[in-house]
Amino acid sequence: MNTAGSSGGDPLNIESWMDLFLKELQNVFKNRLVFVGLQGSRGRGEGRPDSDIDVVVVLDRLTTADLDAYEGLLNRLPNRELVCGFVSGREELAAWEDEDGYVTLEFSPSSGETEQHRFLVVGTYAGGAGRLYCPWWVARQLCLDVYGAITMDSLSAAMADNRRIDQFWDEYGSRYFVEPTRDGTPVPWEGSLMYRTYPFALAIYDDTLVKTVDQLHQNQKLLGLVSWLLGLSAFGVGAVFSILLLRHRSRELKLQYILGQARGGILLWALVEHGLLSLLGAAIGAGGFCVAFRTAPAWGPVAVFWGMNLAGTALAYLLTMRRTFLETNLGRE
Repeated sequence: MNTAGSSGGDPLNIESWMDLFLKELQNVFKNRLVFVGLQGSRGRGEGRPDSDIDVVVVLDRLTTADLDAYEGLLNRLPNRELVCGFVSGREELAAWEDEDGYVTLEFSPSSGETEQHRFLVVGTYAGGAGRLYCPWWVARQLCLDVYGAITMDSLSAAMADNRRIDQFWDEYGSRYFVEPTRDGTPVPWEGSLMYRTYPFALAIYDDTLVKTVDQLHQNQKLLGLVSWLLGLSAFGVGAVFSILLLRHRSRELKLQYILGQARGGILLWALVEHGLLSLLGAAIGAGGFCVAFRTAPAWGPVAVFWGMNLAGTALAYLLTMRRTFLETNLGRE
């Protein structure tokens, strides 16, 4: 028996259900049981609360009495409304494929005349007895040949770009499908000349995507706030560091000013000096980041923080040097 664990959001314990199912099968069919499997979304561990329980049962041979017994067995199980799948005999499965590698299937269109179509078997797979996979164009042409229209029970697909789900629904999905209803109430199709109600419903399972995108947006907002705080911190660190440094260099600045050096030249030299020191610190930090995480940092934020630090330095120099030069002028007078 092949089974896979159910997803975390599915209240049905599929493994316990399959154990009960297997026990009932063994009680009814004894040693005639050849194979039992679970396929579909629950077999892949992706089951939802409304997902079918798609089972596969193979007996040594299959009779009408076996089908009646199997139906009664299913009616005794919980969640009977979800059970579907495939039951067959071993001989019936062996007769599917012709000697030349083709399989012949019979179809009964509305005209009542049975039609046979042969298909080339290009490969087989395990765990999916009762299902045939073929290219879409083959299924489309078969529907047109047999029924005169494209018809199907279900169709599933994956979006190539999840960011365009809303665009897909607005431009294409809503033109031919409606959203599924809990009670299956038909929805009138006013714009159709062929159907009175929508024959198909389209379910887009984007709950996980929506939650993930919302969480990403919240993280982006939080990251933006943290970036602003880090920028202000860099500005403050530059200002405080410069003020502390200028306390020890006040005499040097006064001497430069007395010797005739312009204020702008003194400020420019101080900014170049501090900028080179902070740039050296940023380079050391980036190197440590590369060694620790084996990847290069985002240089944009590094440049912003370095610029904010330099801006704080400039403001501190302007305020401190203004007072220093004023004291120097008073000393001259």
